[in-house]
Amino acid sequence: MYQGCGQKKYMCSKNWRTELAAHGEGYIFENVLLSGAILVNWFVDQFVQGDRKDKNFFSDLETKISQIPIGCEGLIFQPYTSGVMDPYWDSYARGVMVGINLSHTPYHLYRSIIEGLTLDSVFRTQNIEKETGLNVKEYLAIGGGANSKVWTQILADASGKNVLISDTVEASSLGAGMIAAFGAGWFSSIKEAANEMSGKTKLIKPNLSNKKKYDELINIYQNVYSSNKKTNKQLVEFSSD
Repeated sequence: MYQGCGQKKYMCSKNWRTELAAHGEGYIFENVLLSGAILVNWFVDQFVQGDRKDKNFFSDLETKISQIPIGCEGLIFQPYTSGVMDPYWDSYARGVMVGINLSHTPYHLYRSIIEGLTLDSVFRTQNIEKETGLNVKEYLAIGGGANSKVWTQILADASGKNVLISDTVEASSLGAGMIAAFGAGWFSSIKEAANEMSGKTKLIKPNLSNKKKYDELINIYQNVYSSNKKTNKQLVEFSSD
C-alpha cells in the first residue's frame, strides 16, 4: 500500500520517503506499507472457506465484518508481515496479532487486518501533517481495496477525512499514460493531461461520531510495534539459524 501528499518545499524525514513530482514542480511525501490487499488475499486463502474468485465471496465477508464493532472486540493487528519502512525502518518487524480470545471468529481476524492496515495509514498521514504543517484534505482510494465499502468507510471514519473512490482501478497505469501522453506531445503539460484523462470519483464521508473511538485505537496500535520490536528481532534471528 502506498500513500502520499505533495508540496513545493523539499523536506526529508524518517516519517516518509521524498520523491520528485512527475511534472517537476514540487515533491511527494510517500508512505509505504509493505502489505495491503495481498495480506487480505493471503488470509482468506488460508483461513476462510470458499473461493475468493467467486463474485459473492468478498461481499459476504463485508456483511459479516460490518456487524463487528470498532476494535474487533479487543483484537488488533500490526500488518508488518514483510518488515516496515517508514517510520521505523525495521526489516525485523513482523505481523503481530494482539488480544485474541476464544470468542473471536475468522471474521474478527479478517476485520482486524483491515483495521490494522487502515490505522497504520492514518497515523502515518498524521505524522506527515504534524511534521510539515500540511493539512491533508482527503484520500483518493485506488486498487482492489477501494472496492470494499467497509474498508473505505473505516478509512474515512478513522481519519475524519473524505475518501474519494476512483473509477479507475489501475490508476498507476493511468498516471504513466498521462505522462506518456504529455511526452508524445498530445498535451501541453502533465497537468493538462491529468485534467483531461482523469475519470470521476465517488465520495465517502466520515462518520465523525466514530472518530474518537478510532483515535483511542490508534494510540493503542502505536504501542504494538515498540512492545514487540525486540521479540520480533529475536524470532527472525532464531528462525534463520
